[in-house]
Amino acid sequence: MSKHASKLPSWDTLFTLSSTELRELGIEPARQRRYLLRKREKFRKGVYGPGGDLENVVDGVAQLRVVEVPLELKDTTSNKETSRSVNSSATLSPGTKRVVVNIPPDATNYTHDPTKTPKKFAHMRIIDGSIISGPFLQPIKGSNGRAALIKVEEGMWEDKLGHKVDGGERRRAEVRAKKRSEERKKGI
Repeated sequence: MSKHASKLPSWDTLFTLSSTELRELGIEPARQRRYLLRKREKFRKGVYGPGGDLENVVDGVAQLRVVEVPLELKDTTSNKETSRSVNSSATLSPGTKRVVVNIPPDATNYTHDPTKTPKKFAHMRIIDGSIISGPFLQPIKGSNGRAALIKVEEGMWEDKLGHKVDGGERRRAEVRAKKRSEERKKGI
């Protein structure tokens, strides 16, 4: 969509133009206009894609780490949040939970602010108890999967079109039947 940036007079007009007005500005074909309008609505709703909701980004690079933070449980009798000790495991300290945090790329450790709840980041999750998983993540060497970098790349937030398998959904049975028929003929 960067090739159409010169056709848009300002950022504000981008958020007010309709499909017909985009066509008058020369944004063709209709697929491009629909794509632009779809991305605009996602932006309005706060759906930014992988890494779009990270706070500490320096020169297009952000660092994510898995850390243990104190577990805040709600006390149902008084509606207060209290720290209570829960059963611990061999890999988890008592009264803690593991979360993914975003720290500046040059930082080496994380200090938890007890007044803030760690934010959940879209598309990022913890697998196997302590390994960060998500699109476009590059593990940091020597961290055993507990730390990773995410760098801005071309096409990172694009909506990718699917590809047809065996002629697409409507023709799949016909194409597969022809392939089986050809295989039988070759086998004879």
